[in-house]
Amino acid sequence: MKKNINLQHPLTKLALWMTGALIYVQLFYDAYLGLNVVVFALTAIGTAALSYPELRHQSASRWLAGALLSSAVLVAWRNSDLSIIAFFLSFLIFTGHLHQRPLRFLWFAGMLGITKLLGSPIAALYQLIRSWQPLAWKPAFRWAPFAVLPAGLGLAFGTIYYHANPQFAAFWQRFWPGSWLQFNWDVGQILLFMMGCFVVGGLVWPSLWGDFLKDWEAPFRSVLKRKRGTPKPEVGTLGLKREYQTGVFSLAVLNGLLFVANLADLRFVWINYGQATPQELSQYVHEGTYLLILSILMAMGVLLWFFRGNLNFLPDNERLRWLAHLWLAQNAMLVLSVGLRNWQYVANFGLAYKRLGVFGFLIATLGGLWLVYLKTREQRTISFVLQKSAQLALVLLLLYSTVNWDRMITRYNIRQASPGQLDTDFLTREVSPVNLPTLWEERHRLQIAAGWTDEQLERKLKSVSRQLSRQYQPGWRSWNYTTSRAYHSDPFREVR
Repeated sequence: MKKNINLQHPLTKLALWMTGALIYVQLFYDAYLGLNVVVFALTAIGTAALSYPELRHQSASRWLAGALLSSAVLVAWRNSDLSIIAFFLSFLIFTGHLHQRPLRFLWFAGMLGITKLLGSPIAALYQLIRSWQPLAWKPAFRWAPFAVLPAGLGLAFGTIYYHANPQFAAFWQRFWPGSWLQFNWDVGQILLFMMGCFVVGGLVWPSLWGDFLKDWEAPFRSVLKRKRGTPKPEVGTLGLKREYQTGVFSLAVLNGLLFVANLADLRFVWINYGQATPQELSQYVHEGTYLLILSILMAMGVLLWFFRGNLNFLPDNERLRWLAHLWLAQNAMLVLSVGLRNWQYVANFGLAYKRLGVFGFLIATLGGLWLVYLKTREQRTISFVLQKSAQLALVLLLLYSTVNWDRMITRYNIRQASPGQLDTDFLTREVSPVNLPTLWEERHRLQIAAGWTDEQLERKLKSVSRQLSRQYQPGWRSWNYTTSRAYHSDPFREVR
């Protein structure tokens, strides 16, 4: 009868661990993040599918694997900071979910992923010592000659051919620059191998904290349940009614205050749109925006506090619920007013990363307000809000990563700027040099908006071209679409 290799055996995991760490070095040593991230993500998902076949039939596992692969593709496509952050977060969550699939909340999966990566060498040593039983290791030793002998022979002869045949070495170097066949690793490769042990170990070895986090998460629910029992006098029915009255009074006062603030915004932001001076707009954005966003987050916290327990089940609590929904609607109006203020500022001073970040955060805030509304309407728990907020944040991060923000910022700022008023230092120094094709396409408008001569225009564009050449690295591992397209569209590449 045919016997399959036990992928759960510690010796098999040890081989996967070391092989994965070596592959990690080959993928990322002396290379930027690009197509190598996609290869790594596919390897991680394939390893998980082979080690845990049941993952293929679980919707949560497929969803997280799709998020990981999507973020990796976005790194190879856009190569933006947002896509890289999305990839790291997706990898942490996927790694944590891998060994504790009963975990329902992304927060706990992310925490488990961090503990797995940091503690993977200790977990490996613990598993190997714990499983050291001669009888248990006999099957592994029986399979070892079929794996170790071919690998050893292949490594030995490959090394000989590498050093004896320049054509073979050149062919190998084309696909694997800095190959281990050279046996001349520097400190950087050794450190990267150690990092690979941590990263790949998080995929291979189970966490020592998995059961603890699973037990910690177990009491958390998505649907609120009424707490029954013999209540204490100060927290019984009278205490609940007193809390209800406090909530009604508090929300009535807060609604009144916010109504006045929204009336002021309606008068000065909406009706008198475009009449604010640049100084007023600057004060709105740099001083008022972040405070208003903080007030919105505090508003959600207040509602989560009042609707945390049995107050949801109190008879005739419609007044409190109505005031809560009114306050959420007013906060949504405040979000739109903050967005309009930010847009007015953009119309006067142009786009920037932080100004775009304000728009992105406001969209996420609207989603958070909707989740709080669902919590108060459907008697959900705070855990439900946190879980759905994490899912929303991950989805929005992936969606934001699809946009070429550098191109958008460059094109918008050039086209809306008045002659001689363009912030050229921002476009040529702070924005990524992948905006060079856009600068070249808009060079006539750029010259007018910046007030440059022909010589100044050429000098500035050549400066961006030099930045782009330093950012571009040839080879398939570092390849990404946005940088490669900009580099090969560089009109100064041949004359630099």
